[in-house]
Amino acid sequence: MITLFHNSGALLYCDENGKTINSTDVFDRVDAARKHFIAVGLGADYVNNFIR
Repeated sequence: MITLFHNSGALLYCDENGKTINSTDVFDRVDAARKHFIAVGLGADYVNNFIR
């Protein structure tokens, strides 16, 4: 399976009134991927295969 993530900005999480309550950006997603690859035994540097 191949997955392509194209991020052009931050994701903003809003409540029902439109107030921003959280945000995430590409750096957060890379960090989450790095933690996942460590957890499954592939190592922290494995994420670098997917970043150009």
